[in-house]
Amino acid sequence: MKNILLKISLPLLLILPAVASSCARTEKTEAVTADIVAAQMEGRNAAREFIRRDWHDTTGIHRSLDNVRTQRLKYDTIGRNDCSEAFDSAFISTIRTVKPDLANKIRERK
Repeated sequence: MKNILLKISLPLLLILPAVASSCARTEKTEAVTADIVAAQMEGRNAAREFIRRDWHDTTGIHRSLDNVRTQRLKYDTIGRNDCSEAFDSAFISTIRTVKPDLANKIRERK
């Protein structure tokens, strides 16, 4: 009977670290995904605020874009380029969808 328990429990003990490691990787992946989604939402919200304004001159656009860059900068300062890119992508795609002419003005600035 002891031999049977030993034969069953030994493989289980060897498998447990692998299962725990797999769970830790899954949790980290989920956290990274959540951070990227949050950055995308923040980029869309920044674009919505940007779109709502009436732009009478390009100086106002430039100033406002600088403010948006400052929002995005928090991802750069912590080394989260994936989140920074997600923010930018969501920001510009939202503007292109809602106001393509404004997106063209932004593109001309670069």
